[in-house]
Amino acid sequence: MHAKDLPLGRVQQRGFTLIEVLVTLVVVAIGAFGLAALQLTGMRSNYSAFQRTQATLAVNDLVDRVQGAPELFRGRRLDTASATGHAVFDAWRDELLRLGLGEPSRDRRLGELDCTAGNRCGSGHCAVAVRWDDSRAEAPPPVVTPPAEASRDVSELAFHVCTRLPLPAR
Repeated sequence: MHAKDLPLGRVQQRGFTLIEVLVTLVVVAIGAFGLAALQLTGMRSNYSAFQRTQATLAVNDLVDRVQGAPELFRGRRLDTASATGHAVFDAWRDELLRLGLGEPSRDRRLGELDCTAGNRCGSGHCAVAVRWDDSRAEAPPPVVTPPAEASRDVSELAFHVCTRLPLPAR
């Protein structure tokens, strides 16, 4: 049908109107912003998982070192605040610092080893802990916490492991 075949005053429309184009652009823009936010969240989660993996590997490395030479660690409490003069632990501390996990807040040590009788794991065990700053990751949703834990910093994560010290050779 051609325009000349239509009744007077009616013209056939072709193409899109300006309003349709603007609505389409708004819908596409909202979708693009949603994808950008999703990408940012994914990157934060991946970085947090990377840090957790590095901390896990570091703890397992120290556990292997302790079990390889338990007599060097029995009755000792060491942390990463400064060089301890303990060659095996200091080598581990240097490797841990190179990982770039970020020092935790509130005067906590990045890494600790406690093989004393009064540690959190009990006599005959060593407690190993690695803490790191996870503030770049997206904060978890608010959770109702008991008053004692209300002041806990959610950006600091820790990985704790207890390992049994082999009995001394007789």
